[in-house]
Amino acid sequence: MFKTFFSNTLIKAWESKGVVSFLLWPLSLITRLWLQQKLYPSRVSSRNRLRIPLVVVGNVLAGGVGKTPVLMALVEHLKTQGIQVGVIAKPYRAQQTSAKDVSLVIGPSSNALDVGDEPLLIWSKCQIPVVVSQYRAKAAQTLIDLFPNTQVILSDDGLQHPELSPDLVICVFDQRGLGNERLLPSGPLREPWPPKNLNVPIWVINTTSNPKMPGYLAKKMLSKRVINERGDIRNLSDFINIQDSCCAVAGTAQPQGFFSMLGDVGLRKLQTVALPDHASLGHYRSSLPHGKMLLCTEKDAVKLWPHFENVWAVPLDIELDRAFLTHFDQTLATCLKPNAVS
Repeated sequence: MFKTFFSNTLIKAWESKGVVSFLLWPLSLITRLWLQQKLYPSRVSSRNRLRIPLVVVGNVLAGGVGKTPVLMALVEHLKTQGIQVGVIAKPYRAQQTSAKDVSLVIGPSSNALDVGDEPLLIWSKCQIPVVVSQYRAKAAQTLIDLFPNTQVILSDDGLQHPELSPDLVICVFDQRGLGNERLLPSGPLREPWPPKNLNVPIWVINTTSNPKMPGYLAKKMLSKRVINERGDIRNLSDFINIQDSCCAVAGTAQPQGFFSMLGDVGLRKLQTVALPDHASLGHYRSSLPHGKMLLCTEKDAVKLWPHFENVWAVPLDIELDRAFLTHFDQTLATCLKPNAVS
């Protein structure tokens, strides 16, 4: 509870240049020093460049902004064009991968405790090669070695990873924009905007209907269909008349957004349980009511399905701007041509 209170206080402080932000400003000098000594020099070096294009779907804001749904929508777009795609990620808060030199290839026997909830979600929904490692550069090389037909690698996050040399960057923003425009922990920024020494094409994708950043819009909507672990499908509207026997749960950066979208489709009377982003199994077990059907995000479902009954995932559909996709395709084509010849 203290951790949640502290996190909420910090997020609120990042909205303006107030007292809390001012008191934390000296600590942000550590962030600035790391950027200048570690990240910025790495971006002018080509020693980590891969033989195939690397697209980083990242952000400059701390916390969740909706990167993973955007990445999955882009994966599906590339697949429709016959492009072989692979994904690399960090197993964030996975409990079993403490060794930094280990790369894990996600497969049918993988679970969220080993590989992280978002990478497991990407693999299960997109059915493409996904490799996780504490070092994304190592994950990328493992993916290339094991899946040599891969034409493009997408990195889920990693814009501030010194060992990655992206060819294209998609930077995702939410309703916060740049917040108070200060660096962590005085503000929400991992690095100033625009990124320094990053001389590659960059697109801005906004995952909010009222964007503060100039760029393209990713439209979000809940699917009309829900799914359980067995693959059974029901209409989301079926739950409107049985709301008293249901509970909505979200262990995401912005759980209220999920609950609000459920309310928009008529599920306003649901009991709701908001948990921290990447919540542990212990969080779920201590917080969820017994005997109720659970409606959750797909990210929650990959952790809940092995341990809870009657769990229904509500997919989030993302529609990327057609103008963005056209520009992205054209730019990616210029990166693919040299590799197609070799």
